[in-house]
Amino acid sequence: MRKTIKRIFTGILLTVVVTVSGLVTIIFFPEPLFANNLEHGQFNVYSNTEIGKDIEVILDNALTLVKKSELYDPAYTFDIFFGYNSLFNKIDDEFLGHGVSARATDNNVIVKVDIDSKRDLFFPTFRKTCQSSLTYLLAHEMIHCLQENKYGKLKFNPFRHPAYWKLEGYPEYISKQPKLTDKDYTLTSEIHKYLELESKATDIWIVIEEGACEAPKYYYKGRLMIEYLMDINHFSYDKILNDTTSVDNVYAEMIKWNEESKGIKNLE
Repeated sequence: MRKTIKRIFTGILLTVVVTVSGLVTIIFFPEPLFANNLEHGQFNVYSNTEIGKDIEVILDNALTLVKKSELYDPAYTFDIFFGYNSLFNKIDDEFLGHGVSARATDNNVIVKVDIDSKRDLFFPTFRKTCQSSLTYLLAHEMIHCLQENKYGKLKFNPFRHPAYWKLEGYPEYISKQPKLTDKDYTLTSEIHKYLELESKATDIWIVIEEGACEAPKYYYKGRLMIEYLMDINHFSYDKILNDTTSVDNVYAEMIKWNEESKGIKNLE
């Protein structure tokens, strides 16, 4: 009887191990599940639909943004998977959860929603039907890949990572560089805009930019604090990660700076 129970237990355990190992392998190495492949510079692109040449322009533009980051590695290769309506998407949803528009896992960038590469758009549907820049989305997720590449899986993984404002604020800061470097943009006016939006929000969700999709507040708030620390205080991202100042104190310092900056402008 004991031998029978032991055999059953061993069989169940072996089945679980094989199943989990198979799922992990698929999550990290999903290439065989996709029919089409394109190699372009630092990118390998996978999709079950035809990959048009217009995606190359988007990839190049995303890489141009990512090159502005101190984390950029010219030897690094990104695997981009367009998984909308694919078997892999269903497996990924079951294993890692539903709701996100894209996910960065190791050097993989998984775009889980529908896209229009000709118009540089992706279409999230989790919160509401909306559209935003595919270039921005790819650049954001590519920075997540480089965070793990620079600091290691033990410090950047789904179960252990820096505070969310540091984790998500920096990819937002890099991916939004076209906006932040526009001649009409100012950090003070952007902080004022955030405060207005935040005061009207009824939950954690907030519009990231005019007419765009919603995201948790810490994306927008985190980007502003990263921007303040990097552009005003001249911190590196490495210094931000190692700094132990609380999120509340950094935010309060930024708001104080913003009020003082407005006061100086009024005097002028």
